[in-house]
Amino acid sequence: MQKFRLPRIAISGFKKSGKTTLIESLVPVLRGQGLRVGVIKHQNETVEPERPGSDTQRFWQTGAAVVGYDGRSIFIKTTSGKLAVESAEVFSQYSMNSPEGTDGILAELIRLLETHADLILIEGFKKSSADKIWLRKEGEEKPPAEITHIIQALPWGEDRLPAALKIVEKYLKANQHEE
Repeated sequence: MQKFRLPRIAISGFKKSGKTTLIESLVPVLRGQGLRVGVIKHQNETVEPERPGSDTQRFWQTGAAVVGYDGRSIFIKTTSGKLAVESAEVFSQYSMNSPEGTDGILAELIRLLETHADLILIEGFKKSSADKIWLRKEGEEKPPAEITHIIQALPWGEDRLPAALKIVEKYLKANQHEE
């Protein structure tokens, strides 16, 4: 299992479960508590960091440093607005189809944010060993058995922000001395 240095928590769930909306709500509250927040976004579609309305642009507008990864390219956009885009060839040794491969990719992406964040929120990466908040979709009763490291599953249809904040704050307190 990959060792991560920065506190990180994944917001995971199936498509349209509310991951982006929850992260977009969490970032300003956490920043208001004095934390520098980084967000890692994985998607299958081509990452377009400057496209208005894109998830990555929305995260950046909340004040987060953002790393996007689509399997072909990687970008980092810092809170100052500096943008760098690179090929994802360096990740060709990893496979998103295995927990080990997913953790390898995630560790590399986290390294890109080390100097820009005190806490990393990860959208997706449900196969990783990162601790996660699972967002259930409408009609979903429980998370799939193959999804591991779930701290808590939050139900569909209620304001998830207060519960997610409590989970993140408890997680940070428990992991503040971890190296």
